[in-house]
Amino acid sequence: MAGLIFFQRLFELDLELRSLFTGKIEDQAALLMEYLATTIAWLEHPGVIERDLEEWGGRYSEHATITRHYDLATRALLDTFTALLGAGFSEEAKVAWTSLCGETRAAMLRGAKAGQNRSRT
Repeated sequence: MAGLIFFQRLFELDLELRSLFTGKIEDQAALLMEYLATTIAWLEHPGVIERDLEEWGGRYSEHATITRHYDLATRALLDTFTALLGAGFSEEAKVAWTSLCGETRAAMLRGAKAGQNRSRT
């Protein structure tokens, strides 16, 4: 359910993003939930998460993912947590998730840049 709420909110923010997702949105929602679970588990191993996120970012470079998309995804994720948790989504949790999303964004953008550089050579 959370994954579907996320995508509904993401497409409310920018409907053009729908074209970046092929296949069933339910499948994308399930992948998002796996990604979030993996990201949380990786917090115990920061060096591993950074490398893996850079690899993911390199794959997304092929899909014309741009910086603004990461910002919209962060907003949609925070809005999803707020919708699901209400007052239970504390300011402290919001700050922590915003920071995690920012670190994720930075690593994925590094990977995307490296992926674009490899495709030019």
